[in-house]
Amino acid sequence: MINYGEHAVAIPRMELFVERLKKAALKENLDFAMGPVDYYDFAKDKVLDEYPKIAFQKRREFSYQRGFRFLLRKKDAVDKHVTLEIGDLSDIAQSCKSVDLNGQLEINVG
Repeated sequence: MINYGEHAVAIPRMELFVERLKKAALKENLDFAMGPVDYYDFAKDKVLDEYPKIAFQKRREFSYQRGFRFLLRKKDAVDKHVTLEIGDLSDIAQSCKSVDLNGQLEINVG
């Protein structure tokens, strides 16, 4: 974790964060998808280019990151950013030093 920065935010109960994120996305009329990143071999694999699968693909050289993504997309085309208000997360999130997470963090997205 230290490779991503000195500080981190841990959310032990991800389901509460996802619930708030989905609620905010619905309020803003956004499409919502989430899932683990699928890592592909650029030289061998066919990249799936259909939406939303393409948003969850990344070259195999980055597989050490073991990524998980949230995809929020405006249903009608816009060329400006969207601010998503999910509210105060202090009841479900904890800030800490990244080094404190090393060897103690288990992530299960199944």
